[in-house]
Amino acid sequence: MTRGNIKLESGGEYTLKELFHDKNRIIIPDLQRDYCWGDKAWNKDAEKYTELVSGFMDSLLSSFSEKPEDKLTLGLIYGYEHPQYHIQLCDGQQRLTTLFLILGMINRKTENAFQNTLISDFELEDDKEPFLQYAIRESTLYFLSDLVCEFFLKNDVPINDIKNKEWYFKEYDLDASIQSMISAIHIIEEKIKNMINCHDFGDYIVNNLQMLYYDMGHRTRGEETFVMINTTGEPLTATENLKPILLGKFDTSKLEFPNEENENNTETELQYYSRKWEEREEWFWQNRRSDEQTSDNALNDFFIWFWQIRLLQERTWKNKKSYPLNPKDLFLKKPTIDENNEENPEIERWEESLKPETIHRYFIALEILVERNKDLKVEKVLRTIQDEPITLSWFRKSNLYVVLPLIAYIEKFGCGDKFYKFVRRIRKNHFDKKWEERNCNYIDWRHIIQIIEFSETEEQVLLFETKSDQNRFKKISNVVLNEWYNEEEQIKVVLKSHSSEIDKWEDHQDFMGDLTFLFSINDKLDIQNSLENINTLQKYYNNYIRTIDLIRNQKTERETAILSNLFRLFLLYVGCNKVEHKQRVSWDIEGVLFSTIGRNHLYQERFKDLCTCDEDKLESYCVDYIVSKIEEWNLFKINEPDFSPDKVIKCWLTLKAFKANKEKVCLAYFDGRNGDEGVSAYLLQEIDRNKLLKQEPFSIENMICGFGVKAGGAGSYISYTDESQWLQPNIVDTPLASVSIEEKDRTIEQLVSNKKEIDAIIDSICHYSKD
Repeated sequence: MTRGNIKLESGGEYTLKELFHDKNRIIIPDLQRDYCWGDKAWNKDAEKYTELVSGFMDSLLSSFSEKPEDKLTLGLIYGYEHPQYHIQLCDGQQRLTTLFLILGMINRKTENAFQNTLISDFELEDDKEPFLQYAIRESTLYFLSDLVCEFFLKNDVPINDIKNKEWYFKEYDLDASIQSMISAIHIIEEKIKNMINCHDFGDYIVNNLQMLYYDMGHRTRGEETFVMINTTGEPLTATENLKPILLGKFDTSKLEFPNEENENNTETELQYYSRKWEEREEWFWQNRRSDEQTSDNALNDFFIWFWQIRLLQERTWKNKKSYPLNPKDLFLKKPTIDENNEENPEIERWEESLKPETIHRYFIALEILVERNKDLKVEKVLRTIQDEPITLSWFRKSNLYVVLPLIAYIEKFGCGDKFYKFVRRIRKNHFDKKWEERNCNYIDWRHIIQIIEFSETEEQVLLFETKSDQNRFKKISNVVLNEWYNEEEQIKVVLKSHSSEIDKWEDHQDFMGDLTFLFSINDKLDIQNSLENINTLQKYYNNYIRTIDLIRNQKTERETAILSNLFRLFLLYVGCNKVEHKQRVSWDIEGVLFSTIGRNHLYQERFKDLCTCDEDKLESYCVDYIVSKIEEWNLFKINEPDFSPDKVIKCWLTLKAFKANKEKVCLAYFDGRNGDEGVSAYLLQEIDRNKLLKQEPFSIENMICGFGVKAGGAGSYISYTDESQWLQPNIVDTPLASVSIEEKDRTIEQLVSNKKEIDAIIDSICHYSKD
């Protein structure tokens, strides 16, 4: 098809002004169905009968209103040219017909301003053939011609009089396309009847709306593709646009592909890959998200993954700005390299990527990945990344550095013996990325895919030394190539005969694949003595569970209460949990998360030392360290000149912990209403608010700590427990002895009693130390 002397190219985008022009004719051939957008049909989303013209018009009007200068692509139309200048349309009928009717109605309101996009001057005087012609049946063909010449070009004919005109024949009542067109123009009339800028809207439709044109070559291919397409009556989706691009080049003449469903039959290349496409669409349909009505989004995600793996490129770049990859563009045109951009594609693999067998290999890999991960071992590992059932939706929600290496691995090796180990490495890499302190171990997904490509076996993938082979890797701007087979992985290989223990340790929520903490506790371990190592490492791991998980799981049993109290105090003393300002609490308050486990303990040498203790020495180790720091800090010397929130809170929690130990109860696991305010005290300028008795000097017996309350209508403040828990030994925010809950009822005598109890607690701490 030509525009003047310019050939309209397959894959090019063209406006309605370019399509409805000069000698061009858009023909709706006899293989097409009736026009139906004006008909009401059941809409299961809206749960009522609706037609499609209203929504289409609303969408156009919204786009025109918001961005009147922008181009808008309405999907793809494709067909074949026969005879010259006549495009036999295989898809796009509903949209183009509706746009033609809209132009006709706008033309009536603008004194024939758009007549030349409805019919040429020559045809108006000759055969009266409009630019759009229906060859479905003669009645539709003649009606559309009369509709243009007798109605769209003559605004004196009321819309309700169409059926009374001499050019409207009785047989038209039986033509489904005609009746739907009449319904459509009534809807369009209502939409534009009060429009002031009708001419501008018409210009927008003619000049700004574009269609992507794809040339099917000839009628046979057009008919086969028409049968293959799911014509929903809606604008084509992203993957429906891809369908003719990928399938349109196949041979239709040779029966050389065996039919897998009937081994006695053969099929053409187009038939074979058309069937594969349908199988793929069906699989994505079966595995779509619950809120999706079609398979299109899932299929489009797959094509993006495919190109990301093939090009080793996450996003496309233009003028140093990045944009999401567009599968359609990549299938149509070879990407280019611009060294000024941060990321460039591996263009030498582009042509291979266009081959249908290449695409199909990656689809099979994804299919296997989804099905294989129903394996309970694999599922357990993946659910530590994202705790949801392992479905296609799980992978679509996952980060690229999880899903892309898994697809690439299966595409090359399938689900071999080492796949489970590889999944565990990907899980580890995920948390290397997630946890900032482990970022130095993270391997970019593009590097992992290259590791897979460079490796001939699964074993080589797991043992690949990236640093020694770093010159082989694609350079990625601002991305460091870290060591994949690092020292921690090397140790695990030495211990591989104890893989069940290793896997168990790796699965701990604090480690997630990285056992550097356990391996770093004792640098004198003889790595060649596997059994001795395992026993020693098991001891470290058991102590980790006895301490860290004791707090995380908030165990309150009597037999673990003392260790719980002491260990929380130990973490506070070694600096794992720090007294500091808490977010959204006012700056005159500081606090500490006493019962919250973070990740700082993994890097505390004192905690590593604790893990080397025998089980029955854990408590005494904590006490010895705590007592040494009490003496170093002179912690129990509390008065106004020595005041600091850090010292006050540590003193308070020390007294509360040893008071609870004396009563053999576990201090409550509570860090504030939202869990992040912490045990708190006011700063020096508000020191009186830390007192039990405001008129008395600040002292160890005349102080109390509570929990910060985040700023709200009343501002920030520190709260204390209520009457039901006041003076209970397991409650943090209550005095140590018989002090009244109401400030007006508190007395000096109560402070004396409180001092007596505090002295007894301090004596017990000394007793602990001597024991």
